[in-house]
Amino acid sequence: MIPLNPNEKIVYQNAMIQVSNEVLSAQTCKERIQTEDSLTLVRVYTNPSVHIFPISENKKIWLIQEYRIDEDVTRWLIPGGGLESHQTPEQCAQAELQEELGKKAESFELFYELPYRKKVLNEHRYYFIARGLSDSHVENPDGNVVKDMKEFSIEELKKMTLSGAFNPSPTVFALLQLIGDVESGKVIL
Repeated sequence: MIPLNPNEKIVYQNAMIQVSNEVLSAQTCKERIQTEDSLTLVRVYTNPSVHIFPISENKKIWLIQEYRIDEDVTRWLIPGGGLESHQTPEQCAQAELQEELGKKAESFELFYELPYRKKVLNEHRYYFIARGLSDSHVENPDGNVVKDMKEFSIEELKKMTLSGAFNPSPTVFALLQLIGDVESGKVIL
């Protein structure tokens, strides 16, 4: 699933995550390890994911209000989901838009990519801007329930983000980046 470092060994894997151990010796580290001869690091890799900023005809961004079964909470989110091994990021983005928002896009622009890092918790995320939306609903196989959907202006999203309406995550960083790029004229909605 995930490319490993030469010293990493997979200790657990399923469709959503991969857990590995990496043994570091004093010879493989730039800094001397203050332990015996080696140190074992545990690394967790989540499945790659895709997140979409769908742009409406009104130059606003669609959000979905979704009940998350895994967290037992309802909140506003940008559409997105896990990238399956047979999909490209763009194919996944199209599928997630259809499942969660009931729309398909004419075009996707990769706005931001967060690649895997060599850390304890590793995520690979793709953020797309989707344009040319039209109705096209597909059943959502995730079990999460979309309760509402709404278009938000960039000003509304800025207020929501700064007030803590979104969980701290890489999506907040991507959203702030998008807000800044729209305000500076780098991105035109």
